[in-house]
This record gives sequence, structure tokens and C-alpha cells, in this order.
Amino acid sequence: MAPNKRVVAAYRAMGSLGIDESKVKSALKKLLKVFDKNWELIEAENYRVLADAIFEEDDNTVCFSFYVLSLYTCACMFCFFCMLTSSVGSRCPN
Repeated sequence: MAPNKRVVAAYRAMGSLGIDESKVKSALKKLLKVFDKNWELIEAENYRVLADAIFEEDDNTVCFSFYVLSLYTCACMFCFFCMLTSSVGSRCPN
């Protein structure tokens, strides 16, 4: 079976931005589900919504990584969680 031309075009557009295929696949699957396979919304503005979804997913991963790291480093001397939330000591999870 030949690959879907729209999928190939989405991979090519994200590849030109240097985005790994595995990230494209994950985000594209989610967007197709959310948009009920409405490709027009995904293809608009040169796949902007797809790129935004990928970058947002990356941002969430980075923030979560900082949070997890703070769980192991906090004695509340400005742990990463406290620095990110400006809550030094008052709402620190540690």
C-alpha cells in the first residue's frame, strides 16, 4: 500500500525544520484524532498547528524533567521547581 500523500507531506514539512520523525508521528496521530481526521486544519499555514503541537509537547517534557529533578535536589535552597514557580519554600513539593 502506498503511503498517504498528506502524511508524507507533513513529515517532509517537519523534517525541513529538523524535527525527528517519531515526534511528528506522535503529534500527527493526536491531531488527527482531535480534528476528526480534518487535514485542512493540520495543513493550514504550512502545518503550523502540527509544529506547535510538537513544540508544546517538548516544552511539557522539559518542565516535567525540571520538576522531577527538583524532587531529588531540593532542600529548598532554590530548587528548580521553586525557581520555575517563584514559590521558594512556600509551595515547594519537598
